Amino acid sequence: MQPSLIARRAFVPSLVFGLLSALSYPPPALTQSTIPQSYRLATMKFAGLNRFNETQASKATGLQTGDSVTQAQLAAAVDKLAKSGAFENVSFRYSTNGNSLNVEFQVVEISRLLPCVFDNFVWFSDAELDKALRNRVSFYAGGVPESGATSEEVRVALRDMVRANGISGEVTVIPSIAGLGQPVSAFVYSVTGVAMPIRRIRFAGNAAITASSLEAASSQIIGRDYSVSFVSQFAGAGLVPLYRKQGYLRARFKKPDGAPLHSNDTAIVQPVVVALSVEEGSVFYWEKAEWTGNRIFTSEELDRLLGMKPKEVANQEKIDAGLTAIKRAYDTRGFIEAAVKPKEILDDTARLTTYDVAVDEGAQFHLGMVHFEGLPEVASKELIKSWRLKPGDVYDASYPGMFVSKVAIGKLKELGIEKTSATVSPKPEKQKASVDLNIVFH
Repeated sequence: MQPSLIARRAFVPSLVFGLLSALSYPPPALTQSTIPQSYRLATMKFAGLNRFNETQASKATGLQTGDSVTQAQLAAAVDKLAKSGAFENVSFRYSTNGNSLNVEFQVVEISRLLPCVFDNFVWFSDAELDKALRNRVSFYAGGVPESGATSEEVRVALRDMVRANGISGEVTVIPSIAGLGQPVSAFVYSVTGVAMPIRRIRFAGNAAITASSLEAASSQIIGRDYSVSFVSQFAGAGLVPLYRKQGYLRARFKKPDGAPLHSNDTAIVQPVVVALSVEEGSVFYWEKAEWTGNRIFTSEELDRLLGMKPKEVANQEKIDAGLTAIKRAYDTRGFIEAAVKPKEILDDTARLTTYDVAVDEGAQFHLGMVHFEGLPEVASKELIKSWRLKPGDVYDASYPGMFVSKVAIGKLKELGIEKTSATVSPKPEKQKASVDLNIVFH
């Protein structure tokens, strides 16, 4: 038996991989002429696998037991494992016995995989895609590493599946980020080059709202290209409010399921029918609002402005209108930076909702200077005479709009000046807690 040889490779962020050591114990006096050019790979093992299995790892190396391998091929196999992105560190050790070689790869797996979103693969179910990718992509395991080659391998596999289905489109992958400065949260895969207009939406699970009402509310997306993310966003913004208006505060739509309207269609336009299922939940009723941070208005005054009565249906539209009325009330008192921050608390047992509302009133602003533009000087002077809010007065954010519509337009008409609208541009100055107004007539 020849002496054991150990070689290690490590994954580093810069994707530079180097041979760290090649040791033998005891160190033999080996020369190129005494080292066989290749060995027969007798065994290949892996240490450190948890999320992945040996079948996946073996496939990724490109090596098979029984094949002839060189040390260069072993080094290349380590590079493939490291570049997959599935491991933080990769090393290997091997021993020889005559012309046979036994190798063990030692790995440290990455801590997490990112989910894959299949946005418009209407020809396959998610289960079919998942099964196919597990067979085709070595380190796909319901998700992919954030870095490395695996996400691209998934894209190529999906493209091949689409084309094998008779569709000539391309497949793109885009990292999904929740917000500016946030880490990548998922990889979104989409088919491009194929139009997928939504032709029909079929609803399920609905009882409180008729299918015809939901269909009417969804008419604006008919003809738009299908994607899971697009339909999901629409359902949340355009359909869930219909339920919340009736007190169904837990209502949510499940992930949409798109399918080709016509089977065996390979055209570049693929009409889609969408199945959209809703979980309505129970009706909730109003209990109370609990206010903090309010000084200018008492809690009783805020309750009256909110307009909700105990035990009435928790109509989200009415609640939102009440919160808007509270913000306007602060605006009329000069607290133009006041923030009203509600937190919904649901009691599922009693089917009651309470709102914890934190009010940040901020500073009180006063009126600075007022400028009228787009008018002859004589007209500006006439308007100034009619203007009732004086510099230094507490700023009422509702007054400028009311003045334009109720006073200024009529006054200008009397002067023979046809102006139908105006743009009001307030310019707050925080240090002085004042607001200058620029009103431009059109």
